[in-house]
Amino acid sequence: MKRKKRDTRKKKNTTLLTIVIVIAILICSGVLGYCIYNVVIVKNDMDAVIAMQEDTKMKDDSSNDDIWGYMNEFNLMKGRNDDFMGWIRFDSNLINLPFMYSGDDLYLRSNFEKQYSSSGTVYMDGDQSLDNKNITLYGHYVYANEHAMFTPLDKLRYEENYEENKIFRLYFENEIRTYAVAAVVEYNTKDKWNFDAGSYSKKSFDDFLQYGNTHRLYPTSEIMDAASNYVTLQTCIRGTDTRRTIVIGKEKERNVRDTKR
Repeated sequence: MKRKKRDTRKKKNTTLLTIVIVIAILICSGVLGYCIYNVVIVKNDMDAVIAMQEDTKMKDDSSNDDIWGYMNEFNLMKGRNDDFMGWIRFDSNLINLPFMYSGDDLYLRSNFEKQYSSSGTVYMDGDQSLDNKNITLYGHYVYANEHAMFTPLDKLRYEENYEENKIFRLYFENEIRTYAVAAVVEYNTKDKWNFDAGSYSKKSFDDFLQYGNTHRLYPTSEIMDAASNYVTLQTCIRGTDTRRTIVIGKEKERNVRDTKR
C-alpha cells in the first residue's frame, strides 16, 4: 500500500516537473522570439536611417573653380521638402547630413520625408535665425549605429581626433559658411548655459563664450571671442540622460554667391 502511494507521488512529481520544464521552455522561447523580433526591427530601422542619409547627403563634387556646383542639388532637395535649410559637411566626411528648420521639434522624431523615425533628422533651433551670433543644430546620438545622425561627433570628444575633423561647412542657398571647431564641451543639462539662446544680450553672449572657453575637454587652435559668429552642434552621450556633447564651431569664412550676374 505504501509503495503504491510512493509511486503515485513520484508520478505526480514527475508530471509537475515536466509541466514546469515545458512552461520554462515556452517562456524562454517567447523571450528569445521577442528579442529576435526586436533585433530585426532595430536592424530594419537602422537600414532605413542609413539609406535615407545616403539619399539626402551632399553628393556634389564642387571644385575651387565652382564652389556653387551644389546649387542644382540644393534646389532638388528644397523641392522635396521646403523645410530643408542646407547641409552640414565636415571636410573629413565625419558628418555629411541635411539639416531642417520647421520652427518646432518636428524633426526630433521625423525623417527627411516627415515620416516617423526614432533617429529623427538634424534640425536648427526653432527660436533662432541665421542672423544670430550663434545658431544651434540638434542631432541624435543613435545607440544602434555609430554612423547615424550626430553619433560620429563622439569622436571629437577625444583630442587625437581633433586635427583631422576640425573643419566643417554649412551649405545654404547661395551661401557657404566655414567653421573651425573651437570647443568640445561635455555639458550637464542641470547647469545653466545659454548655448541655445534665441538671441543674446552682451552679458549672455559673454557667458556663452566664457563657458565654452573654460569647460572644453581639451585645448584647440581656436579661442572663442565676441567678434566671431558660431554654430553649436548638440547631441547626447551614451549611458546618461543629463549630459550632452556640445561641439562649437567658430566661423572663419563666409562666401555669398552673386546672383545678380
